[in-house]
Amino acid sequence: MAYASDRAGEGNLDIWLQQTTGGAAIRLTSDPANDREPDVSPDGALVAFRSDRTPRGIYVMPALGGDARFIAPDGMVPRFSPDGRSIAFWTGNWLAPRGLVQPRRVFVIAAAGGDPRHIAADLAGAGDPIWSPDGRALLVFGRRANAAGHMETDWWWVPLDDGAIAQTSAYEHLRAQGLEIENTDMQPYPSVWTASGVLFSAVRAGGGPNLNLETAGIWRIAIDAATGRVAGNPVQLTAGTTADRWPTASRDGRLVFAATTARLALLPYRSTQTPAALPARCAPSGRTPQ
Repeated sequence: MAYASDRAGEGNLDIWLQQTTGGAAIRLTSDPANDREPDVSPDGALVAFRSDRTPRGIYVMPALGGDARFIAPDGMVPRFSPDGRSIAFWTGNWLAPRGLVQPRRVFVIAAAGGDPRHIAADLAGAGDPIWSPDGRALLVFGRRANAAGHMETDWWWVPLDDGAIAQTSAYEHLRAQGLEIENTDMQPYPSVWTASGVLFSAVRAGGGPNLNLETAGIWRIAIDAATGRVAGNPVQLTAGTTADRWPTASRDGRLVFAATTARLALLPYRSTQTPAALPARCAPSGRTPQ
């Protein structure tokens, strides 16, 4: 199991490897820049990850340590294909509303390196790609204009043989289940596609701008790998007092996810200066600071 951590105490994130059978964690990277979002190849031999080092982008290295090899610029969240020969990733802007400020694009590249192939070009923006269990398609979070000119947000099934992209209608089912799909900070993104369905993290709708992150749980929804259509209702897998996110699964079906706790601290605030005493540059457009 690979993960990113600042446990070395050097003020940055490195990639670490933990054998699920136990033992001490192995530190794989030690660059001063942040390394994050690792993924282990199906045969356990390689780890792909995103790095902020120069050049910034996707790197691949041996799982038990060695030199990291740069394979793609500006990529994020690399994911190995089921046969380990290819890596899917996306580029663009993390900040909400995702895909609107800077277009998000999905690419596939050979794990050995080469020229990235742009995937899902028909969508206005696409990201967060995961592989279908048979490796013949990707599932992406994206937006596309409908006949009325409005952007439809959903998960999209993208066959890699240049077939037609299909809307999964997953968001319709998530809305019916009472899950938050409108808040761009809380929208559910596909995390991993297993034989029993797609795993994702989601929160309950209705919290408004102060949505409680601790309602986040791990869910699963079945999607037909041959058509890209939803094949069942969402099923909740975890619930409790923690925010459960970033699920993945082992090849033998074990679920792995991060459970975090966030607390909001409210502090009293009183300015020591009156509005008249504040510099003029603090009052844009001639308005008095409040």
